[in-house]
Amino acid sequence: MLLSKANVLICFMLQGFVIDEEVAVRESKLRDDLKADVEFQIKDGAMVEVSQYNPPFTLPFTRRNEIALEVEWRKAIS
Repeated sequence: MLLSKANVLICFMLQGFVIDEEVAVRESKLRDDLKADVEFQIKDGAMVEVSQYNPPFTLPFTRRNEIALEVEWRKAIS
């Protein structure tokens, strides 16, 4: 997926090996936290993106991973 300047992502960093259960837990936490956020909301249809930055042989405690959701500014209520 190509991102333009208009895309804003909220990310959560993970260490170790990424497993589906951990992604689901972190995604749920990000979604819950954003419900209370006054500036941002999750963009309609946003799906979690998993980024893994290390080769497979990297030791688990030094691995860097992120999960991300696309967000947008909340509309002001007038």
